[in-house]
Amino acid sequence: MVTFKQVARSYASAVKAAERDKKRHARETARLYKEQQKQQEIADVAEIVKLYEEYIDVLMSIHKSCTDKIDWQQVLDDPEPPHPEKQTTNETAAKQKLENYKPSFFDKMFGSKKKVQALETAVEQSKAQDQKDFETAQQTYKDWEVTQTIAKGVQSKDTKAYADTIKYFEPFSDISELGSNMQISFNTDFIEIEFQVNNSEVIPNYVVSQTKTGKLSKKDMPKGKFNELYQDYVCGGLLRVARETLAYLPVKMVAIHAMAEMVNSSTGHLELVPIVSAIIPSETMEKLNFETLDPSDSMQNFVHNMKFSKTNGFSQVDKVDIKGKIK
Repeated sequence: MVTFKQVARSYASAVKAAERDKKRHARETARLYKEQQKQQEIADVAEIVKLYEEYIDVLMSIHKSCTDKIDWQQVLDDPEPPHPEKQTTNETAAKQKLENYKPSFFDKMFGSKKKVQALETAVEQSKAQDQKDFETAQQTYKDWEVTQTIAKGVQSKDTKAYADTIKYFEPFSDISELGSNMQISFNTDFIEIEFQVNNSEVIPNYVVSQTKTGKLSKKDMPKGKFNELYQDYVCGGLLRVARETLAYLPVKMVAIHAMAEMVNSSTGHLELVPIVSAIIPSETMEKLNFETLDPSDSMQNFVHNMKFSKTNGFSQVDKVDIKGKIK
């Protein structure tokens, strides 16, 4: 029996697998270039260019994937699975084959020891299978109990259940490349999230292509283009975090603050400050086409703070106040 947890995350798992493959290739591309201080001939230039383009595509499309929205009533309606009981079905069948074994004429001539040993091995393997089936049944039942408890809490807008949902389903585990140190505040009708985004070094500061003669060309990326890519990366991450949150929790809106390290000009030290802060209503998110929108431009749909220029990139902003927006 497939557990609800597995069903709920099946779509996300497929997305994760595809993205992991892309990221694996992308990381290899980045590694190759970090090792190369000078341009040099590479055996498969076309593949290197392809990997570079895939890497950029992964960074720029992180907002497009998301877990399917959870129907918590459907979770509550999920029937109780059979209570786990240890069975010996496989072992009994294997033992019966061993006990009923009668060596044939040729077995007697050439020896039946190997066949007996094979049947005895099958008995041990069947025992192990019975134990595995029992453990699977136990986990299935446990998953059902946990999701039932969570669903009841979510339906009653219990903030502890909200926290348990995030802990149990781990909706942000697939987007760890966005950053770390995610802080989440749970309220009845809204969620507030602060997460530290990776610095701009995640974006390559160069562009690669294949020349007409088949060689690798590597040029510096224009500063304006570099900053725009990083802006889309940060805004795309903000959208993805909001989408995952709203897929699991039935709240009206999410406030998200993207934090990054910047130098404080008065102290000369790096400080963690907000660079994009937005209030994301669930109603607005349902109207957006994430396949075609531009992450940076999409911020216009929300109450947000963002100071950005192609020349200088992001500047520090104030966090939006979501409490004043809840009615």
